[in-house]
Amino acid sequence: MKLLVLSSRFPLPLEKGDKLRLYHQIKYLSQNHEIILVTLAEKPFDQTLVKDMQAYCTEIYVIPLDRRVNLFNAAWGLWQGLPLNIGYFYSRATKRKIDGIIEKTRPDLIYVQLLRMAPYVRYRSAQEMSIDYMDAFSLRVLRRAKQSNILVRFLWAIEAKLLERQEKTYAKQFKNRFIIANPDRLFLEQRKLVEDLTVLRNGVDTAFFQPKPTVEKEFDLVFVGNMSYHPNILAAEYLVEEIAPLLKKEYPGLKVLIAGADPVPGVKKLASDEVVVSGYMEDIREAYGAGKIFVAPIFAGSGMQNKILEAMAMELPCVTTPQVIDAIGGIENLVSSAANSGEFVKHLLNLLGNTTKRMELGRLSREYIVKNLSWEASCSPLDKLNCP
Repeated sequence: MKLLVLSSRFPLPLEKGDKLRLYHQIKYLSQNHEIILVTLAEKPFDQTLVKDMQAYCTEIYVIPLDRRVNLFNAAWGLWQGLPLNIGYFYSRATKRKIDGIIEKTRPDLIYVQLLRMAPYVRYRSAQEMSIDYMDAFSLRVLRRAKQSNILVRFLWAIEAKLLERQEKTYAKQFKNRFIIANPDRLFLEQRKLVEDLTVLRNGVDTAFFQPKPTVEKEFDLVFVGNMSYHPNILAAEYLVEEIAPLLKKEYPGLKVLIAGADPVPGVKKLASDEVVVSGYMEDIREAYGAGKIFVAPIFAGSGMQNKILEAMAMELPCVTTPQVIDAIGGIENLVSSAANSGEFVKHLLNLLGNTTKRMELGRLSREYIVKNLSWEASCSPLDKLNCP
């Protein structure tokens, strides 16, 4: 069957979670479908990336976005009651282009990634459409509101309410509705925003993310992520400003690596003699491989943290927050849970002082990922798209 995939970002390069997820889903779906990829892309767009996706797509349409126009659209959309997350990506001109592509290609099925793209297929037959909500975005925004000052908290609370309205509005317009993690599913279903959600977890390319025992462990702690993403920014700051000072009292000479694309000025300022902020790395495996322990003090956001899965696949023992562990599920006995700086320090000291335990936890972590979270296994719920 011809399957049109509609996304707000081109899947490559794989530096953001939604792009990584979409890339592997397209790869999986291409085994049984002709994939027509229709994607938005902010300027400048590297056209050479299209060639890499042609291995899985029979047709590719890239619709360029202008950031200035999108900012205006976001403001105009807010005036009309649209959340910023949807208004920023929506325009009538783009809808006309997408309508034209759909009429030209006449797909049997349409698969939409993220709620922000749902307005582009509104009023089409629900029987032919499926959506990947990925995260419960209203939950993410509510968590951000709680961590903001009074004025900003009020603005984020409005955004959350607008998102909830849209999550509910579009739910019945799609035959299949997917979500990344069980906590997100429960949030949407218990609030009666979206029903009958299917959990579609992320996976890991375990052939790519393999341990590198010959690489020198230059850093005691490693944190990886897109460093323009708010929850990652907060996590990096928490690691350096809250955890590291306490840890250095018991473990002098601590070395920390913060790796990932697009570090904002606040993250760059964290760099010191003991802390390296690398920015974008061509091969992110080098960051994982250079560390003894992966630490992710993530208290904001929603969804599933692929960085934990990748670290586990590379045999790194991990310490993270309860919400991250709950979202992944099944890793409670493999990953240390810490709800505050004191608990992080306790677990980290325990692991830093016990090489044998680190190696054993790393080995068991990879075994679990290989057995349970390959992309092939994680994408299997997409077989529902084949059902009449």
